[in-house]
Order: sequence, then C-alpha cells, then structure tokens
Amino acid sequence: MSRTTDEEELFAKKPIGRAVFSMILPTIISQIIVVIYNLADTLYVGLTENANAVAAISLCLPVYSLLSALSNLFGIGGAAAAARALGIKNEQRAGRILRLSLIGAFVIAVCYAIFMAVCRKTLLTADI
Repeated sequence: MSRTTDEEELFAKKPIGRAVFSMILPTIISQIIVVIYNLADTLYVGLTENANAVAAISLCLPVYSLLSALSNLFGIGGAAAAARALGIKNEQRAGRILRLSLIGAFVIAVCYAIFMAVCRKTLLTADI
C-alpha cells in the first residue's frame, strides 16, 4: 500500500481518536524532550550556586509549557480537523478550519502579549 493511500484511509475511514493520536504523538515526544532540556539547563545553572538563576529557569518552564500547549491546540487540533475534512474531499471546510486555527492562534498570542505587557511589573517583581 502506498503512503498516500494509508493517509487517506487514516483520515477518511478510521476513528477520530486514532487519527488525532497519530498526529499528537510527535508533539508529546517533543514536549518530553523540552522538559528534559529544561532539566539539563537547571542542572547547569544550579552548578553556579545562584538561587535566583535557578528560580528564574524553574518559573519559565510552566509559562513555556502553557504557550506550547496553546500553540499545539491550534496547530495539531486544526491540522487533524482539516485532514478529516480533506479526507472526505471537503476542501471548503478544511479551509475554514485552517483559517479558524490561524486566527485563534493569533488572538491567543495577542491576548498573551497584552497580558504580559499590562502585568510585567507585577510579574517581574513578584516576591515568591
């Protein structure tokens, strides 16, 4: 069987859960790699014995993870839904889904930027 036929069968005929899982597995692996990378960063910064530097790295990981999760929501979720629409030969729906994903990602990015700009002094001077 050719690769195109396998992909068409996956997105047109298989259950949605299996199609989505096949697309999110690489993302899960990349998130695990990011966490391991952050642990390595924390180890090396910890060797400097500067508690503030270690705290800064530790506080950045959840923020980075949140941003990655939101981008994956629109990227992978939109791609899976668009692939399903293309699998049933509905190109108009796929186009609408991809536009919605792009607009959603942009809106989330703008809201995040505004939140960070408004709260930057509070966030940067927080005494935790």
